[in-house]
Amino acid sequence: MATTGNDSSPAVDPLPGLPSPGTPDRHAARRAAHPVRRIATALAVPEPMVAALLVVVLVVAAFTVRGFADVRGFLLPESSQYVETGIMALAMTFIIIGGHIDLSCASALALVGTSVTWAALHWHIDIRIAAVGGLLLGVLLGSFNGWLVAVLGLPSLVVTLGTFAAFRGLAQVLAGDGSLTVPEIFRGFDRNGIANVPMPLVVFIALAIVAGIVLHRSIVGRWVFALGTNSEAARYAGVPVRNTIIGMFAASGLMSAIGALMMMSRLGYARYDDANGFELDVITAVVLGGASIVGGRGTIVGTVMAMALIGALQEAMGVAGVGVGYKIAAAGGLLIFAVLASNLMARLRR
Repeated sequence: MATTGNDSSPAVDPLPGLPSPGTPDRHAARRAAHPVRRIATALAVPEPMVAALLVVVLVVAAFTVRGFADVRGFLLPESSQYVETGIMALAMTFIIIGGHIDLSCASALALVGTSVTWAALHWHIDIRIAAVGGLLLGVLLGSFNGWLVAVLGLPSLVVTLGTFAAFRGLAQVLAGDGSLTVPEIFRGFDRNGIANVPMPLVVFIALAIVAGIVLHRSIVGRWVFALGTNSEAARYAGVPVRNTIIGMFAASGLMSAIGALMMMSRLGYARYDDANGFELDVITAVVLGGASIVGGRGTIVGTVMAMALIGALQEAMGVAGVGVGYKIAAAGGLLIFAVLASNLMARLRR
């Protein structure tokens, strides 16, 4: 036994076979230096994996699907129909990182779209003024979800499952089974652009930059990560938990409203079943992009790349004549793959 200085009590030697504190673990260093281990560590970061999958899909589609490689004539114009999903995915990234989920985002989009168009047609309100009201309505819908979760303490899954049906039902009350025609002055936003880039894509890129700054470079983003990691610890650390939750859901409602206005302008009508099933693609994009379904991890860059992957895959399948059912099945398969990959990456990090 070894003694230390004037302390007569013996110092405890390290357990046999284990390195003493401060002593480099040669075996660990060798394991870390192993090529397979280095590759596994690189794959544990979600963005490179998603980027690799995106490149594979683009290359395969370019060689197998006629016309797919035409960026100006095909890819950029077709990107507009995926922008609404991508915008909702930006807000969903915050919510999932914060340890919650919003199943009502697509239903809120349909309700805002039908409400704005109905008000313009029946109340004879200028469609541009009605659109501003639609943005406020989206914030209110999201805030309602957030209030039920943060103040009443209800699970976000249950709350948004209920509003998923309620919002869609209210949209059907307004629009019926038919379509509400959007006034001509509000149509064709997707036909405008900057340097051949459609305006919806420009808006999405701008919103993604703002979302990235807020999530990764602001105190609000740190609150969101803290909330998703451990909500009780975040509360004791001074994080405004209730306001953060309500703010996340309010932002989700706002993004759904922006998506609704874009969809109205692109399609020229509003229906109660607009964006039906989009919540699946939204959640898939966020989880596939590296966000943990239980919260505490995720990036805006990962979500954007995953959304591009989903759009490229679905568009390639559409051009190739693949049926809608197969496209939905592919989206579901991607979601399962995303959850499995998320669990695998968490193990590799250990």
